[in-house]
Amino acid sequence: MSIVDLSRSFAAEPSRRAAPMTRAELQEHIIATYFCLRVGLCVLAFLFPVLLLGLGWWKGIPLQGSMSAYYFAFFPTTSELRVFPERTVFVGILFAIGFFLILYRGFSKAENWALNIAGLSALLVALFPMKAPDYCENCGIVAYPHVHSVAAIVLFVCIAFVSFACSEETLALVSDRERKWYRRIYAFLAFAMIVLPVSAVVMTYFFEIYDKKTLFVEWTGIATFSCYWAIKSYELHSSKAEKKVTEGEMPLVGEGSAGNRIIRAARRLT
Repeated sequence: MSIVDLSRSFAAEPSRRAAPMTRAELQEHIIATYFCLRVGLCVLAFLFPVLLLGLGWWKGIPLQGSMSAYYFAFFPTTSELRVFPERTVFVGILFAIGFFLILYRGFSKAENWALNIAGLSALLVALFPMKAPDYCENCGIVAYPHVHSVAAIVLFVCIAFVSFACSEETLALVSDRERKWYRRIYAFLAFAMIVLPVSAVVMTYFFEIYDKKTLFVEWTGIATFSCYWAIKSYELHSSKAEKKVTEGEMPLVGEGSAGNRIIRAARRLT
């Protein structure tokens, strides 16, 4: 059968074509996509240290003193070859997280700005690695290594700000008992997301601790980051915040923000 015959057959049998989405189906599709993106960020952040350690174990790389140290890690350290198996994972995941945070839109201007700065900081962490270890003298020149640490702290501070100061818009949709629980857990996570990264920097640059203690503190900080996104995703899913916004049942915060313009566009589509 020729292509022409196939096209005529398809045109003659409209019942075989996929039916267009209804308004409710399109709305559910948009909400499901939004939810999956949030869950994807949560899983990606949680797996970040796991992938670094797992790939390092597979390649025979000993436990490093920090997650950032995996950027330069190779084995054996006496080898003249400079093959860095962890670098692709380290940079790739940070770029994925960074662009996700930049493209993700919240419920207010403040949240959007904080997420944009956090995303840019994640990109800077990947683009400006830490100082190369002593055994890696020929690994290239690292320009502005302090940008790496500063950007990492800014990343967590911005997410902490979102967790602590940008949650009231959606918490209005849950019960009083749930609201109190969410406020407490978000405040605790915000505190942890500031204290843990700062502690890792202090341990590294002031006390020169480059062992598994620093790695554990960094891992805990990443886990806290992932935990926030998991709980926030559950809150939005259980309260049906996105659905209520697209149906016009929830007032928008900061009507002029880019995020709310997208929400209003999605509402018109549905």
